[in-house]
Amino acid sequence: MDLNGLLASDDLDMGVHDRFMLYDAVFFNNVLAGSGVSVDWSKRMTSCAGLCHSDGRISLSEPLLKLRPLSDLIDTLLVSKRTNSACVGPTAY
Repeated sequence: MDLNGLLASDDLDMGVHDRFMLYDAVFFNNVLAGSGVSVDWSKRMTSCAGLCHSDGRISLSEPLLKLRPLSDLIDTLLVSKRTNSACVGPTAY
């Protein structure tokens, strides 16, 4: 499968960590994982789809995103990493 196909894949077996690593490599030149950013599911978060913490952790709302289309998970993961400097710092932009 080519890169575009992989990025657009609706493979439900691909875990959130694997997606994070893929998008970090493709869009952020491995800056995120290399600087300690991690991603995890939150069972308690229900007011937003994703949140970036000052310690470099990205939390994704399991109650909200598990019921939504895969594209919402992908969008939330990419937007959380791209727009919150508390998580990735200015060098990732």
